[in-house]
Amino acid sequence: MLIESDTHKALSTISSTSSFVNDFESNIGFSRAPFTSLPKNNYLFQSESALQVVNTVIFSLKAGESIVKITGEKGVGKTFLLRQSISVLSDEYYVMHCIDSSANAIDFLKSIIEEFGFTYSISATVPQLLKQIQCLLYEHYSKTDYPIVVWIDDAQNIPLDTLGVIESLCEFQTKQRKLIRFILSGTSELDRNLEKEIVKQLRHNIAHYETLKPLTQNEIWEYVNLRLKNSGVAGDIHFTPAAMRLLYRKSKGIPRAINYIANKALLLAYGKGELVVTKSYVYQAAIECDWLENKYDRFLIYFFYLPMMLAGLGIGLMLGIEWIAP
Repeated sequence: MLIESDTHKALSTISSTSSFVNDFESNIGFSRAPFTSLPKNNYLFQSESALQVVNTVIFSLKAGESIVKITGEKGVGKTFLLRQSISVLSDEYYVMHCIDSSANAIDFLKSIIEEFGFTYSISATVPQLLKQIQCLLYEHYSKTDYPIVVWIDDAQNIPLDTLGVIESLCEFQTKQRKLIRFILSGTSELDRNLEKEIVKQLRHNIAHYETLKPLTQNEIWEYVNLRLKNSGVAGDIHFTPAAMRLLYRKSKGIPRAINYIANKALLLAYGKGELVVTKSYVYQAAIECDWLENKYDRFLIYFFYLPMMLAGLGIGLMLGIEWIAP
């Protein structure tokens, strides 16, 4: 199956009833993991950018547009946010979640037909499959008024031939409505793929688009404190202002990176019997999480700072020798 069936209640909010079982989680005073990578409803942080994305998706669907496009860096939280956005309208739409964005055109069309509960000829061509889907869509709207929406995550992986059939599907319409709509979410590579001439018409069908941006420095304060608060924290467990500023610099505002670093910093502090997460713990956590030294950092160290330090050392030695020389 390339498509995950979602029906009207699909993409419903994910349960957040998990509890801690290890020594760290139970003794430090949390009732649930504060920086878990698993999506939890009460951990949804409504940044300014996130609210804009939610509004854009909801407005586009209600307006009946063919395609809404959401982009953002990996780890910024697009998938979870879109699940929440769509769940708001789950009673009004029939949503198909494509779980294999790299499927070719034939497999993609066959997966849609399977979702409708029908079979197809193994040797069917793209035009034949498109015709069958068109008939199924007409039949669907003769029985119900629920709009069909296909959400493709990691849409930057969609092959060009599949983008071509999505373009064809967008042309299916009556005087009253588009027969099928799409939500495309992915990295900025999706934008580059859509710039190609072969999908020019598809690009014109994108009426609304938005980019989910990383958190700002002020938003990270709110994000971390929200996570700690909603984890049922007991006692004076907190990050110092200096730790927060470093967390912002090392994570670059990406929630996935924030979670990794903050969780590791908490573990390091707990290992020392402390409830206050200082800058040093965040610094060490960033190194261990491999978020501290990216290629640019290493470039500066090896090709800029290190030569300057060696040059300074050499000058110092020369001056020292001259000073002690008779």
